[in-house]
Amino acid sequence: MGTATEPQSFRPDIQGLRAVAVVLVVLYHAGLPLLGGGYIGVDVFFVISGFLITGHIARSLQRSEFSFGSFYARRVRRILPASFAVLIASLVIAWLVVPPLELARIGRDAAWTALYVPNLLFAREGTDYLASSEPSLFQHYWSLGIEEQFYLLWPLILWAVYRLAGRRIGAVLWTAAILVAASFAGSVVLTETQQPWAFFLLPTRAWELGVGGIIAVLLARRELRLGARARSWIGIAGLLVLLGAALLFDHTTPFPSYWAAVPVLATAAVILAGPYEGAVGALLQNRAALWIGAISYSVYLVHWPLLILPQAAGAWMTPLELWQSLLLGLLAFPLGWLSYRFIETPFRRPRSTGRRAVWLPLASAVLASALVAGVSVVGMRSIASAELHAGEPAPAFSLSEQPVSAPIVGSNLSVRLQDFQSEKAIPSGRGCNLTVTSSDPPPACTYGSDPDAPSVALVGDSHAAQWAPGLEEIADAGDIFLTAHVRSGCTIYDRTLTGELTESRDCLSWKDDVIELLHEEQPEVILIANSVGQTLPEAYDLGMRELLPELPEESRVVLIRDTPAFPGDPMACLSGSTGDPDACSVSREDGFKPGFREVDDGLLADFDLVEFDFTDYVCNADSCPPIQGDVLVFKDSHHISQTFSREMAPVLAEALAEALPAP
Repeated sequence: MGTATEPQSFRPDIQGLRAVAVVLVVLYHAGLPLLGGGYIGVDVFFVISGFLITGHIARSLQRSEFSFGSFYARRVRRILPASFAVLIASLVIAWLVVPPLELARIGRDAAWTALYVPNLLFAREGTDYLASSEPSLFQHYWSLGIEEQFYLLWPLILWAVYRLAGRRIGAVLWTAAILVAASFAGSVVLTETQQPWAFFLLPTRAWELGVGGIIAVLLARRELRLGARARSWIGIAGLLVLLGAALLFDHTTPFPSYWAAVPVLATAAVILAGPYEGAVGALLQNRAALWIGAISYSVYLVHWPLLILPQAAGAWMTPLELWQSLLLGLLAFPLGWLSYRFIETPFRRPRSTGRRAVWLPLASAVLASALVAGVSVVGMRSIASAELHAGEPAPAFSLSEQPVSAPIVGSNLSVRLQDFQSEKAIPSGRGCNLTVTSSDPPPACTYGSDPDAPSVALVGDSHAAQWAPGLEEIADAGDIFLTAHVRSGCTIYDRTLTGELTESRDCLSWKDDVIELLHEEQPEVILIANSVGQTLPEAYDLGMRELLPELPEESRVVLIRDTPAFPGDPMACLSGSTGDPDACSVSREDGFKPGFREVDDGLLADFDLVEFDFTDYVCNADSCPPIQGDVLVFKDSHHISQTFSREMAPVLAEALAEALPAP
């Protein structure tokens, strides 16, 4: 990542700082224990990029030599050859080894990446960069998207300010400071409410590159007058802060928010005080550090597909062992050198002169972008019309305990595998299934042909919502009157009480609103279901013990045991195993996180709850198959399908009949 330094302003310490950044990122993505905050390496890259780019622009403006065409052509030659080479190579390998449904997602992501806006896609999808179980093959390109968008706008802003202010570089400094302050404030505010948008978007990340820009302008105006000893102490302090953040931050750290200021300011201090002599110079400017720093951009590009492609090839059903991921991370360095030597370096200098040296790289970039995006879209659409089944019908579905997997993915499947999203099990009706990013108040969504029937409230996150289709069948028959209070991504209990997990403000206020509504409605039965996939047994136990006494005393509270989770994507797995769907099952033991069943048992005993445990309908004694007969049981790695939820209506009705208070 980042841009090349100008020959006359080469800073070996910055090259070494690049090495620190890329090693942190690679080890973090490889899953090295104790390095839960290694993702801050990207923030280090941002500051370096802002420093180098702004320094180049400021010097060119002061010499009256700045040219937009030359600037953008240089960026193209520096960034895009290696970027597109890795993008295309990843696509080709994926086409050969990845199951069709996973390949369709890869094609879509590749199109966004080729258009330089993958970060917008990940923000829109609410991607959790710090804890995604099935990340995109091109997820690491989000930071390149940020930089490319920054490079597009930043020179225009600096040039306009410099010209309008009468060619005074001080005006550029003040403008940068104002933009940095605004961007930082937006990052802090948006992290609280819409963390993926704060993480992936330029407006909330620009301040990090802007900080590097401010340092560049400051040094362009006046050299920092400090002795070698003071510089050394500043450098040591900055590096120690970076190491501390890498060790102490993890996926629960609200990021970027104000926490991102820690690695950003530490990096800024190291750059500001450099170059170095003595111990810091030896650390950052030794031959190994300079070599890694030189190839860091290509290492960053190749390390991610090395880690992701083996898992995507198996539809994420077989996660890498630590030794495997570390070995693949290590492999990124020789491959990165090959990319640096044979792709980055040859393209860095123009092969022509005059106007041709400007328009040829720009035209090539547009053409390459259009071709890769077009091919990706065509490939993705071809999968949408493919026949992803075994070519013959499977036996009809029959609801039973101790189920077995279908022998094949039949041509009579209830929905095509490509249409699995239509199997999303949520309450029907517009606005009745809030999401984690919704800002609307809980809707009053009710179901049933008889308002005088026993009242039942369904409460929880998407793991409660998945039972709504089956419950609506019972309500439509007049046996219950159902009210849904569900919000995907928001557990009804407070996960933050142990201090190890965070929760959005909207989720916390939603919980309070739901409890208030339950006291107003006084339902006869409250069904509670929650996903435990992103929580801890201690947090679940503490949160539920705080929640349960707050519920209406008149209501019978039912705890629905959580459904199993697959290690990967069972739909993608099925698309590549149409003749052997049992290969996509998860073992019953591995399908449930340890510790939570014991917590549930304690809650049942201490709070006089009723238990609904439907595990035997989705799992047999050994495994939990994703498909039974001609019905998809699951629509993704941890949600049952809409069709299966409806098939469970008789079982739900029988369980409710026993749970409802006697008339």
